[in-house]
Amino acid sequence: MAPSWPRVFETFGEDPYLVSEMGVAVIKGMQGSSLKDVNSVAATMKHFVGYPNPRSGHDRTPAWTPVRFLYEYFIPSFRAAIEAGVVTGMESYNELNGVPICSSKFLLNDLLRQELKFEGMLTTDWNEIKNLYEWHKIVPSVADAVELAMKETSIDMSMVPLDTSFHTILVSLVQSGKISMERIDTSVARILQLKTDLGLFENAMPPTLDSETVLSVGSHADREMALNAARESITLLENNGILPLPLSINTKTPPIQRRLFLTGPNAHSLTRQSGGWTIHWQGAAVDTEFAFGSTIYQGLQKVAGNQYLISLRGVVGIDGSFDTTEMDSAVADATQSDVIVAVIGENSYAEKPGDIDDITLAWGQQHLVNRMVSTGVPVVVILVEGRPRVLNSITSTPAAYLHAYLPGPEGGIAVAEILFGITIPSGRLPLTYPSSPNNLVPYFHKHADETTFRPKWEFGRGLSYTKFTYSNLILSPGGAAGSTAGSSPLDSSSQQVTLPSADTPLVVSCTVTNTGNYAGKEAVLLYVTDVYRIVTPEVKRLRKFEKIFLEAGDSKVVTFTLLPKEDFSFYGIDVDKRVEAGEFIISISHLKHNVTLLESMVVETPVAGTLYEAERYPRPHSSHLSSKYYPVAAAIASPSIITPTDNNALEGVVHPASLASTPDNSTGLSLWMTAMVLFSFFLGFITQYGFNHWWIKPNALHTSSTYPIASYGSISSASATASSSPFSKKNYDSNQY
Repeated sequence: MAPSWPRVFETFGEDPYLVSEMGVAVIKGMQGSSLKDVNSVAATMKHFVGYPNPRSGHDRTPAWTPVRFLYEYFIPSFRAAIEAGVVTGMESYNELNGVPICSSKFLLNDLLRQELKFEGMLTTDWNEIKNLYEWHKIVPSVADAVELAMKETSIDMSMVPLDTSFHTILVSLVQSGKISMERIDTSVARILQLKTDLGLFENAMPPTLDSETVLSVGSHADREMALNAARESITLLENNGILPLPLSINTKTPPIQRRLFLTGPNAHSLTRQSGGWTIHWQGAAVDTEFAFGSTIYQGLQKVAGNQYLISLRGVVGIDGSFDTTEMDSAVADATQSDVIVAVIGENSYAEKPGDIDDITLAWGQQHLVNRMVSTGVPVVVILVEGRPRVLNSITSTPAAYLHAYLPGPEGGIAVAEILFGITIPSGRLPLTYPSSPNNLVPYFHKHADETTFRPKWEFGRGLSYTKFTYSNLILSPGGAAGSTAGSSPLDSSSQQVTLPSADTPLVVSCTVTNTGNYAGKEAVLLYVTDVYRIVTPEVKRLRKFEKIFLEAGDSKVVTFTLLPKEDFSFYGIDVDKRVEAGEFIISISHLKHNVTLLESMVVETPVAGTLYEAERYPRPHSSHLSSKYYPVAAAIASPSIITPTDNNALEGVVHPASLASTPDNSTGLSLWMTAMVLFSFFLGFITQYGFNHWWIKPNALHTSSTYPIASYGSISSASATASSSPFSKKNYDSNQY
């Protein structure tokens, strides 16, 4: 996910597993046990697919994402949503690898419908079919756009609320025979099924405005739930001991009144702490549009009562502008306080209007923090923002950082409760917070990025006012889910743990103890590291998590069950989901243990495993003769990649053996290139043969493993020892084109 993307705040974070788990929970909450229940609604998974990865960081702009990465990082959350029963989906604004998603047969038919088995209703995003003509420029008219989308994809509804052109054009296309009635019937059936599931044929009208359901919206129970969500989300990132701020509770002695200086553009704004899609598309126009809620300023007043004299001076605008005289005056006033709270961050925005060219927070806001720290008074910085903004101009060291995200209208109370210790912070960062504009690498980066991976705060960071201690990491190979049956448990100091197959579950447990002075919640995170594999492994991947509550002094054993064919798997060179035998590291907090898996396995072969091969070798158009050279380089490196059988299956692909009879001037050039490359290989073989046989040495990594015999369109169940050339199909990068 691009950190500068203006829809970051609409996601659950950068990690595929985290997003999947949170998404499934939301779907179950929205759809309930029955869609016909008056309190249930049809959930929509969006946006399918690859939308958060724009090359520019701007909204609705092209994404360049290899299909392997798409399967590894972007498809899992949609797969989980479909398996959880989500009933509607929405395709995405963007183009992916040069193809607008709204026109992609591969994405919206082969992948979404055939492989992922999504049977629900699919809608476009706003105006996206017309955008094929107006914006993406892949067809010469709106009529062509409608025809292309309806022929190539499985879209059921076009979101064009401002005109009826889609319907008018579609009717004419059906009447002319360009679109079949069967295609219309398929979409109509999905729409009617949704209405049936929602009970709209039995009760077409929604609840009346005076019904119990409608009147409950914004009730005390609703607001309390929103407040609890903010309480558990807000994340303490730094704390030198200044927090929690002292607050006397249930005392008969009049407390000492302390002075709190509150500053920053987001200290007193319901609009900015609620963000986009609140009341209006770009957020509320003014705070008076909210029926209820508390700004951070109001929350501090309500929670602190008369124990703090709170002075509010905004000083800096949201764009970083300020008056020097006003700044100097505010600094002078702040010097007289006991603590300074600076609330900085972003304005309200949504989608394209939220585009930025620089992820760095406005200099004036950072300058405000530096000036406040210069007073010598402890400074607590609160971040209210929809995406991480770089803070590299804050050269001073504030006493604490609190990330409030966009906590909503109840967020003012939640922030105040955490500052004063009424609520113990328990949130964790759902993304990597960058330290500079050009180091935007996620936590699941590759080892080549490790030496330069220097985030401001890493994914999963979250401090507390109490202390949690981790101990007794125990692994039980062969145990059934939820049990420790099987091999004897092994703690972190014992011998190597071995798993005989990828179907062997691994039960992992550890003891978490609250050794601090407060009761609190702790999110326990389990990571898996694949030490070596044919596709470069990430440094680590989140595979399980659980949030627990512990009273001070209490302990709890937290148990997770890993299944190697799922939790150790990755998408390989041929975009097949696989597990490779070898070493893995299980880590929870500072505890680590190595595990050895003895058997490799191909878990499944996605549609992309075969279709993307065909994309790699496209059928040439008469006006693009050069397209036939796409398979040439691959064939030179590995003649077995394209066989005569494959050539017959892929119409238009030029087989190297047929080049001699190709009636154009390219033949001599192609044969010359082939000869030169083969000569280079031969020369390397002659000159290096005596030096450890370098040209075949890569096979030493695979001699004890088995791999499936691959062919276009399928992968058979047979297996063969990987002893062929290192330039075999197994080692060929299907994403290089």
